[in-house]
Amino acid sequence: MIAAVSRPAAASPASTVITQPARPAVTPTFPDRAKAPAPSASAQTNPAQQNPLIIMIDRKGRYYVGSNQVLGEGEDALKQAIAAAAGNDHDRPVSLRADAMSTHQSVVTAMDALGQLGFTRMSIATTRTESGQSQ
Repeated sequence: MIAAVSRPAAASPASTVITQPARPAVTPTFPDRAKAPAPSASAQTNPAQQNPLIIMIDRKGRYYVGSNQVLGEGEDALKQAIAAAAGNDHDRPVSLRADAMSTHQSVVTAMDALGQLGFTRMSIATTRTESGQSQ
C-alpha cells in the first residue's frame, strides 16, 4: 500500500512525499534443487592456459604470430608459422586479435588455418586506439 502525504506549505512549498510501508525480506527456498559440487582452485595451472598463442592481424592484412610477422603470403605461410610457434600443443588457447579495419576475409583465413591445425579454443577481439579510432 502506498500513501501520499502532502506537507503544509510552511514546511516545504508544494511538495508531496510518497511513503510505502516496509516489507519483510523474502528469500525463496529450493528444497528440490540439484546439488552440484562447488568449484575448487588448484595450485597447479597449465602454463599454456596462462600463455595463449596470440595471432594478430593488422589493418593491411599482415599476420603476426606472437610478435613475429608471418613471412610469405597466404594460408600455408600462416599455418607454418602457427605450427612452429605452438608445436603439437593444439589444446593451447589462441587469442586472435584483428585491427578493426582489417578485412573479414583475413580473420576467416586465420580461423580456417587454426581449425585445419586442430585448434579449438579461440577468442577473437578487435583492437582500437584510445581515442576510439581504429588502428
